[in-house]
Amino acid sequence: MKNTLHDINIYLTQKQQGLINTLLESNPIIASLPVKPASHGFYNVYSKVADIDVMEEVDYDEELPTVGISFDLGKTRLGKIGGKLPMPHDAAKEMGGYAKYADDRVPQIIARSGNNNEASIYYNGFFKYALANGNMVSAGGTTANKQYSMIAVHYDEDSTVGLYNPNSLSNGKMFETLFLNGGNEYEIEYAPGKKCIGKMIAMFMELGLQLADPRFVAGIVNIEPAQNGTDRDKIDGLPTRMQIEDMLAKVRANAANTFIYCHPTIVGYLALKFQLPQRTITNETANIRYTLTDWNGVQFIGSYNVNWGKEAVVTIS
Repeated sequence: MKNTLHDINIYLTQKQQGLINTLLESNPIIASLPVKPASHGFYNVYSKVADIDVMEEVDYDEELPTVGISFDLGKTRLGKIGGKLPMPHDAAKEMGGYAKYADDRVPQIIARSGNNNEASIYYNGFFKYALANGNMVSAGGTTANKQYSMIAVHYDEDSTVGLYNPNSLSNGKMFETLFLNGGNEYEIEYAPGKKCIGKMIAMFMELGLQLADPRFVAGIVNIEPAQNGTDRDKIDGLPTRMQIEDMLAKVRANAANTFIYCHPTIVGYLALKFQLPQRTITNETANIRYTLTDWNGVQFIGSYNVNWGKEAVVTIS
């Protein structure tokens, strides 16, 4: 699919390309997310097909059946990615002024805020949605708070898609900037319980996730990697080929619109299990290179914002 935040950054937000690039470099799930403008600024109204009267085969000269589609309306509210930046007077003065201080600090705030939002997209969005709709299977892990997961998402711009507020792009910027106290110096809190004279700015962008079709999100939970007890070159506890194939089939996956999200460690372990045994190392001094970038064309997106083996055991009903 097209029209990701990267595409918008090239064509619509030339004034903030550096900030958007920083956000996307640190947040690969957000970077992969196809987006479209929300219908009403900070929320999007969509129609979900409830029932379809389909066409039927009839004999010549027979009456054609009446066809139609009924819809249910839904609404998705956008959230915010951003943060506030306190700028102490003395520190800003030493760094060349408030503007220079902000230029050096804001990208870090945007990246870190994006990390939190990406984790929320994964767990409160995809993970929760797949579990609620019975689209999760277990890889068999049983140790508390030692689990991994992976989620397959099939994007469709009518149902499963990211949303942004188009009103923010009217001035070529996706991030809104607010200067608190009119941009004047005042007593700010620059650390918990610590105050000084300075300025404060807030920056945020409005981004949402619309999930309106349970067929398009599925996952595997309770992944607990471990070395094989008798052959330490093998790895146990990973999903089977059949489980991964079934997950992709469940979301009607194809290379054009589907991604598999997980922690990068799982991508590496899957490469150890499925890719490395098929490779022959012919030069003992050469670097060992093995990769697993996709599964039958469906790309893996590894994100460090997904928990690193700290998930709870999930009970599949």
